[in-house]
Amino acid sequence: FGVNKQILNETKEAFHLWKKETDLLEDLKNRREILEARIFRLTAEKEELSKLKLKSGERDDLEAEVLKLQSGDKIKQCLDECMEALEGGSPGTSLLDKFGKLSLRLEQALRYDTSLQPTFDLLESTRTELDEIRININDYASSIDHDERKFDKLQERLTEIMRLERKYQKSADELVIHFDKICEELAQFEGGAFDEKLIAA
Repeated sequence: FGVNKQILNETKEAFHLWKKETDLLEDLKNRREILEARIFRLTAEKEELSKLKLKSGERDDLEAEVLKLQSGDKIKQCLDECMEALEGGSPGTSLLDKFGKLSLRLEQALRYDTSLQPTFDLLESTRTELDEIRININDYASSIDHDERKFDKLQERLTEIMRLERKYQKSADELVIHFDKICEELAQFEGGAFDEKLIAA
């Protein structure tokens, strides 16, 4: 009877050892499958995001450029009204003409009272700035782009960025950070060193 009991104990011990090793192998198998699935997903994300070549702040720049192109006619109308106010439709009606008259009158008064010099200098500085404003507005108005192909291209890229934002539930700038993290993690996997906590992430 003692021999049978010993055999039974040895059998139980062997079974527990086998069960422990089997569970360990199963756990390693599951971990490997999870790891392979994560690497597959990260690789797919890296490939998709790398095609976009997204840069930080790009979406804001795109939206600003698209709005500018969309609003070209409205911008031009506003600038035309500004130029009309600055240059006037007829002699003597523009801001520049009126400031010129002010300058002439103030210069005449300056002959009798030199304490007006600072005021005169301020007026002349304002006239110079107004003329610079006129030049800048005129240059800007001449540069307004009505290129439909450029607009379509920008709109297409903006749409693609918005699609990926919805897909990944991240902003465009967060996608840039996400892409960098993906590249770093995949590099760790390739090098054989990685944080096991990331497997379940």
